[in-house]
Amino acid sequence: MVATEWYRIFSMTVPSTWLAFVFAAILTAFILYAKFSKETANQFSDIIFLFIVVWKLSIVLTDFSTIIQHPWMLLYFSGERAGVYIGVVWVIFYMFYLLKKQKPFPLNKALIFTLITFYSTFTILVAILNKSSVTQISFTIFIVFLLIWILFKYKETIRVVILFFFIYCMLHLIFQNSLISTSMITATMFCAAILLREKLWKI
Repeated sequence: MVATEWYRIFSMTVPSTWLAFVFAAILTAFILYAKFSKETANQFSDIIFLFIVVWKLSIVLTDFSTIIQHPWMLLYFSGERAGVYIGVVWVIFYMFYLLKKQKPFPLNKALIFTLITFYSTFTILVAILNKSSVTQISFTIFIVFLLIWILFKYKETIRVVILFFFIYCMLHLIFQNSLISTSMITATMFCAAILLREKLWKI
């Protein structure tokens, strides 16, 4: 989803997508704690923290010469969109690492639930924070409830990932007339990673 509104928080001005990301992550962590376990919620929180750190430090890769000249920029800037993709790739490799260590979070049941919960919450929050029309917000909520219904009907099986992907594509086409956005690309990356894990390990 694309940010169309910006909000001032203390001395910073942040886009609606940043706020939606933070609130979606917090809500997802609480839901994981209630549905699965404290350990699962903690592992999700670790993954979010890892993503933020990598995204923040990715400016070293995207603008190395500037950082060498002005190291203090690490405190105020990030790798922006390219940094988001670098962070997602890093998280995916970390999830495979957790799988190798036999941690509970990477199991498809928890991972698929997390994917749909986070992106569904994120989508609703972006629609609200972008001050979308009542029709747009209502339709978004309807689609999200459809995803939740699918999630419970199929019990977080791998088929839900494919259904989620097509529904998320539909949302983007309706609201943006395009499939090119950071959230769409990252969702595609996560869906591909889950399907790959299923093919390789039959989790």
